[in-house]
Amino acid sequence: MSRSRKFRKSIRHTAIAVCLILATALWLNHGTGDRQDSRPISGLKDGSAQTRASAIETEMLRRIEASPASDYPSLMRSILLVKDPRTQQSLIASLMRRWLETDMESFTAFLDDAEVEGEQIWSRLTPGFLASLDQLSPETAGSYQLRDLVTRIISRYAVSDPLKALAAARQHLTENNLDSALAAIATELVKVDPAAAIALVSEVRSMANRMDAATGVGLVIGETDPEFALSWVRSLALESEQAFALSAVLTGMTNRDVTRAAEEYQNSVEEMKEAFRERVLAEREASGTSTEEEYEGLTAEEILKAELAKPNPNLIYMEKAAYAIGSSLAQDSPQAALDWARSLDISQGRVVAMEAVFEEWAGSEPEAAFRNYLLEPARRPELMESIFGTWAAMDAAAASTAALSLVPGLERDFAVEGVARGRVEAGDSLEQIAGWSDELASASEKDRVRAVVASEASFDNPVFAWEQIRQMGNNAKRAELFGDVFPSLVENNPKVARSALSSIRLSQVETEYFETMLER
Repeated sequence: MSRSRKFRKSIRHTAIAVCLILATALWLNHGTGDRQDSRPISGLKDGSAQTRASAIETEMLRRIEASPASDYPSLMRSILLVKDPRTQQSLIASLMRRWLETDMESFTAFLDDAEVEGEQIWSRLTPGFLASLDQLSPETAGSYQLRDLVTRIISRYAVSDPLKALAAARQHLTENNLDSALAAIATELVKVDPAAAIALVSEVRSMANRMDAATGVGLVIGETDPEFALSWVRSLALESEQAFALSAVLTGMTNRDVTRAAEEYQNSVEEMKEAFRERVLAEREASGTSTEEEYEGLTAEEILKAELAKPNPNLIYMEKAAYAIGSSLAQDSPQAALDWARSLDISQGRVVAMEAVFEEWAGSEPEAAFRNYLLEPARRPELMESIFGTWAAMDAAAASTAALSLVPGLERDFAVEGVARGRVEAGDSLEQIAGWSDELASASEKDRVRAVVASEASFDNPVFAWEQIRQMGNNAKRAELFGDVFPSLVENNPKVARSALSSIRLSQVETEYFETMLER
């Protein structure tokens, strides 16, 4: 076929598509979906709207049959505009039968795009999608890709209609896919029927899925009905389940009564700590190992202190609640929040609670947060990054001066890195921030700033990002960042990419992996 004939054919197909979209729009304007005025359209006989709808449905079905897979996304977007639910479901089912059989990957890409754009398509898409499943070939119907798609779509559908999503999950899913869907549905069902959601959580088998479900349920009922929520937590059989459910409940409770949430947290972690101690002692007694033999030479009080110091592993599940409570308390009174965090011991979430308090405090009074942080006897250097990141976004000059006033070491390194991140957030150019790194005396500080700049520039300006990486002295960090930058560098400037690969020290496996990118 000549180029001119191909062009004319392309124009003709485009014209047909435009006419179809215009016709669909006309139907939408005069259809039965959301019309406020139900009187007959002037000049049309009774039934003309239905006749028009039928004609357009017939034309859409013809297009579905005749179109290549590359046209399916645009066809689906047109169908999703149809207001009549019956017609829409029928058209979606027809399109999905072909789409799933011929190009399931492009349908997955369509869903990815819809989610990235925040499109709320699930309530319209799902009924037709599900209707198509019984008409697929055995090979397609049994594929793991389809099972994962069904799980994904039903889980999203639960946001708008958890009861229908639950029925669909029980009908179309089994084993791990059903388990995953039930967990997702429970977090939405709790908004309309908390008791049913709690019952659904108990059906979830996988610990990871159950944790997700219990977290979603706990967040909602912790805020809406704390007494019911705490009663549910106490009814759980395993302490690990109680811990992650309680963490979610207390996190939700902070939005309703943070003071009570803080009290419940302290009481609960003390109870967990004591219960764990009693278990340890009981196990020792059962095994025939006396406490006195292990702690020979210590007094009874010293032995008790040593036993209590042993951490309950389930306390780690409580850290999210510690962070939420610390942050919420700091909004009203940073000093009171700090006092609460200090009252906890290390195993009870003290580190996380302190981090939350200082991060929240830095958002309103960064210098005060910094000065109070310096008064802490046991400090975490990593916290300086978040304090100075927030401070630099508000006042880069003051944050920079304060960071460079610290003695050299990890705290100063993290503070300098925080300043760089804060300046990025404030809108300073990456060139300016890179120039600032040249003014720093410490090689570790330079590396941290250059790493921030390289990471930010890796996609839009990979050549500039590579220039920052090239100057870094920390080989491990260079290799890590190189992996982030190299794909964009290959696409943007293959010559520079090849030169960069030859000049950086990597393992043979890593080098061979990156060489394959250059050969594509």
